Amino acid sequence: MPAVGAELADLVRLSKDFTTNGHAAADIKKAIDTSLGSTHWTGPAADKFRSEWNQFSPTLIKIQHALTEASTAVSKRRDVIDAATS
Repeated sequence: MPAVGAELADLVRLSKDFTTNGHAAADIKKAIDTSLGSTHWTGPAADKFRSEWNQFSPTLIKIQHALTEASTAVSKRRDVIDAATS
């Protein structure tokens, strides 16, 4: 059976990093959506970018959700390890 463990401080940092970067992904999506919605931009380059953005931007939300879930999981494991070693 493999060993399981971690440094508690590292898990706290990792959880915070996941949360921070999840928010950053959502902020990027919101900023670009806002900019595109308030900018008059037409032509082939605009159409190409909007098409690609519409395909890519949902991935940012998936990333946000994955990072949020991972943050919660890491925090829970930190708590379990802390309780088991205290």
